[in-house]
Amino acid sequence: MFGVLLMLAGTFFEELSTSIGKIGIRRHLESPFSFGFINSSLVTIAFIVILVIRRNGLVFSSASLPLLAIRVVLEMLTASVTLHAIAKADRSTYGFLRTLTIPLILVYDLVLAYKFDYLQLLGVAFIVVALLFLFMNHGLSRKGAALSLLSAFLASLTISIYKYSITNYNSPEIDQSIVNFFLLVFFFVMAKYVYKEDAVKAFWHRRSLGQSMIAALGSLVESYAYLFAPASVIVAAKRSLAVFWSVLSGKVAFHERKLAIKLIALFLCAVGLSLLAM
Repeated sequence: MFGVLLMLAGTFFEELSTSIGKIGIRRHLESPFSFGFINSSLVTIAFIVILVIRRNGLVFSSASLPLLAIRVVLEMLTASVTLHAIAKADRSTYGFLRTLTIPLILVYDLVLAYKFDYLQLLGVAFIVVALLFLFMNHGLSRKGAALSLLSAFLASLTISIYKYSITNYNSPEIDQSIVNFFLLVFFFVMAKYVYKEDAVKAFWHRRSLGQSMIAALGSLVESYAYLFAPASVIVAAKRSLAVFWSVLSGKVAFHERKLAIKLIALFLCAVGLSLLAM
């Protein structure tokens, strides 16, 4: 239950920073990769500070390096796809389609021998039914849908690798610090050479600093949530809550339609979340 509560807070901050970034991209204030750099900067610094403060209580295994290398590459690919999905897709479309990560994570967790009771499995089923309901009632926009689907698949891989790594090798702070550092470099290089932008200069804008601080808070909270439950349960909570916040922001900030259908799907997601939290 505590892991789910952490996700409630983390996904709220994540949606807030994402909506600010999406508005910035629409207004041509930043490119998708500058958005990624801005959202990753402070959370990377925060993890490094934690490493310095808690250096005596942290664990790092050299045996994790091959796994970390794979995760870094996958995280770069996932980030690139996700950033463009955020820029193109409706907020609710992106949020709902990302729930496809859940059944994939469930398969990975079963392979890793995590145990589930029937209520948790039923909870996942409710969330999947919500997604099918949206498809059947045309509650999802096609714009950016393919990118959102690919993002969901790639996220299932990176999250499972992260969960396995912090369970068997490293402290979350070390794992996330390494990955976030490489992502930060990746975002900077892509912004500079693809979009001809100085991401560091963009970061110091007042609006960007606020966006970065919100993103950092959300990322820190979410990272620790994985310590309190199997990855499929945490991701189910993350995706369900992310849908809730994305539907709200989609309606309020981006004036998206078919609210009634999305609210029904939200109810199904809420039922699934309640089952997962039992």
